[in-house]
Amino acid sequence: MKRIGFSVGDTIKLYWLYKAQHGSVYPAQLYTDYTQQFPGRKIQYDQVARLAKKMEADGLLTVSLDKNKKMYTTTPQGLEVYQRYKDLYYERLSEIQKVLKRIHYHVTKSGQ
Repeated sequence: MKRIGFSVGDTIKLYWLYKAQHGSVYPAQLYTDYTQQFPGRKIQYDQVARLAKKMEADGLLTVSLDKNKKMYTTTPQGLEVYQRYKDLYYERLSEIQKVLKRIHYHVTKSGQ
């Protein structure tokens, strides 16, 4: 059986690609945003910084300097990767969410 799931690294990678497509992001900013957005996921700042360097080397992010801060932006190749993930998983995750809502309704008899 093929497993579907995201490692912490996958989640950070997708979050980088998502955030950096809307403008330049530096690692500390992404780390703070990520920990606020996903409070149950424990990550370290150095994971975020290392992943940014790897994604840059893989051609998914470009880097520029702004007042000694490394600012990362999604490349066209990074946008392609993000879109592939989105196309592949959005429908699957939407279906799971619908099933969970049906189960919740069946158990609670409430649509809330």
